[in-house]
Amino acid sequence: MKLQPVFNYPKAFRDPDSFVEYHGEMVPDPYQYLEDPDAEPTKEFVEAQNKITYPFLKSAPSREYIKATLTAMLNYPKFSVPFREGEFWYHYYNPGLRNQYIIRRTKSPDDPNEEAEVFLDPNALSEDGTISLSSLSFSKDGSICAYGISEAGSDWHVICFKNAVTGEELPDKLRKVKFSSADFNKEGTGVFYACYKDSKSGTSEGLRDQKLYFHRLGTSQDEDLVVMELPDNPEWIFSSHVSDDFRYLLAMPMKDCHHAQVYIADLTNWSPEKPFPVFQHVVKDFDHQYSYVANHGSRIIFRTNRDGAVNYKLATLDLDSGVWEDLIPHHSQDVLDFCQPLAGDKLVVCWLKNVQHFLQVFDATSGQLVYSFDDLPPCGTIQSFQCRHDETWFFFKQVTFTSPGTIFKGEVISSDEGQPAFPFEVYREINIPGVRSKDYEMTQVFYPSHDATKVPMFILSKRLPNNLKNGNQPTLLYGYGGFNHSLMPEFSITWIHFLSLFGGVVAIANIRGGGEYGRVWHEGGKRLKKMNTFKDFIAAAEYLIKENYTKPDKIVIQGASNGGLLVAACCNLRPDLFGASITRVGVLDMLRYHKFSIGHAWIDDYGSPEEDKEMFNYLMSYSPLHNLRKLPGGQEYPSILLMTADHDDRVLPFHSLKYIAEIQHLMGHQKRPLLIRVETRAGHGKGKPTGKVIEELTDIWCFVQITLALNVSKTMDF
Repeated sequence: MKLQPVFNYPKAFRDPDSFVEYHGEMVPDPYQYLEDPDAEPTKEFVEAQNKITYPFLKSAPSREYIKATLTAMLNYPKFSVPFREGEFWYHYYNPGLRNQYIIRRTKSPDDPNEEAEVFLDPNALSEDGTISLSSLSFSKDGSICAYGISEAGSDWHVICFKNAVTGEELPDKLRKVKFSSADFNKEGTGVFYACYKDSKSGTSEGLRDQKLYFHRLGTSQDEDLVVMELPDNPEWIFSSHVSDDFRYLLAMPMKDCHHAQVYIADLTNWSPEKPFPVFQHVVKDFDHQYSYVANHGSRIIFRTNRDGAVNYKLATLDLDSGVWEDLIPHHSQDVLDFCQPLAGDKLVVCWLKNVQHFLQVFDATSGQLVYSFDDLPPCGTIQSFQCRHDETWFFFKQVTFTSPGTIFKGEVISSDEGQPAFPFEVYREINIPGVRSKDYEMTQVFYPSHDATKVPMFILSKRLPNNLKNGNQPTLLYGYGGFNHSLMPEFSITWIHFLSLFGGVVAIANIRGGGEYGRVWHEGGKRLKKMNTFKDFIAAAEYLIKENYTKPDKIVIQGASNGGLLVAACCNLRPDLFGASITRVGVLDMLRYHKFSIGHAWIDDYGSPEEDKEMFNYLMSYSPLHNLRKLPGGQEYPSILLMTADHDDRVLPFHSLKYIAEIQHLMGHQKRPLLIRVETRAGHGKGKPTGKVIEELTDIWCFVQITLALNVSKTMDF
């Protein structure tokens, strides 16, 4: 299909008097007015852009087939791992195309086909499916449920309560909650939670003044007890946890997304009528990460990277003596990804080795290895592991690139020799009609980056009788590279659908900035080393070309949020290397990102332009918005589709709006399209209803088909 030679893009007003000063340098910001999502000029600009974008996307010759096959692929039963609360076993469930997952329950976990009772159905809360569940917790005896609901994809949610025995909805509602769930006290009479109840900050401004509260059921939220507040540090946010034995409340204020101080309060003799006990401040700096695992009396077990444990370890803190000791030491190569307490004195540890999970069990007192789950299929991800610290049952779910999941059920069994056994069996296989794992193959490669660092990458393709390396394969290259987040071998209907439509390959690059190899890998792609992230991704594309998989005009790159920053920066650095780019809810203005919503918590990863001249210059060197330019000699940027949403209150839509206004201003004459799709009643991505997911993915593949001039293989039979 030939591209339209010229697009008549809307002319956004450029304010010649809008500047921001950094270290004596005046930086033009002509579209700063677009930062207000509710202003009329912003609304008019969005409407004008959508009037160009949507007709273009609807013009794809195979649109109906793309949408029909995607809908068919998504129409399969989806199950989470079961978990026990009180006398019931709960699980998340979607029979196929429901907009939101349902929570169901049964009396027994033994029969996966037992008829289940619907406990919570968010689909009944809105006609368009845009109200979703955001959190779920239960009282100790399972009689009261606290659940969060979010509207239109917002990070803001309301915590509601339900009597799990009678099914009665309780009148309590906790509002202005963000980045917090609810933890019950031992008696089940109330919950600890964090919210911005007294904050003056709104949707767009930087979030301030979060406090930790206790809410007593049956009372007004206005009467809630302030458990902890830090008025001298209004931008810090609270992570809190009630210990498994309900003895302690752990409050962990964070100034970024990773590092926390730790306060611990003993709840043994406390009741809501009494003054709250004094917190013990056990970690007073922000140098390391801490997450609660379990406790045996006053001996608290943390997963942490303190004391040089760059791949994490389990360490214990004795609250009585204040002494820290290693329980499971740091491993020089494998990353300790997560840990769950089991059967009183066991710890299930999930390790990350070359971007693949494996499970082991350790003694919680001695730290000695007890058991290894050696019989699991290779190259998988443990997506969920459910157990209880004081019971012997366990369930876990393993997924791969080609399988949506196998749920296993197991039990800890004591033996006469004293060495426990951990037998497990398949509990449920999740299958998609018409999609067979054996029809696909996955290869993991390690390619050299600009500084000779070996970077892992997964290459997924259909199993073909002929050679895949013909230099002409349609290629989807995906990356993230930030915030210590690892891209694991997980099933994605998006990637399977791409291969079914276009053939070719899907490549997932595990670039620096992620957590695939622990703290060193993360820090190798953040702050003044952020350029490594982009160069790793560029090297991935160069590897695919060198190995004769593909060529530049057959490559589409895709990333979301921090991954949106990635693909936009790479388009600026190497516009010649890619045919198309999909930037979803991207962080694109690196001089202003930290002034809105939760952006200040990202400074640890990105740095702030205000902190010093060096950091300002570094951010200016790659900020996607500030590095757009008019390309010389008839060169063009790749075809670009930006995607954002009007209710995204994490990465606000102004990032994408400013970027599209500037690139259309500079390069609106090029033949390749420069488009933005602004979704309504949607947020950053979490809780998006199935109907909107189908429309969004259909639009993405239509954009890819048109801009890369791809033929669709109409061989799927559903």
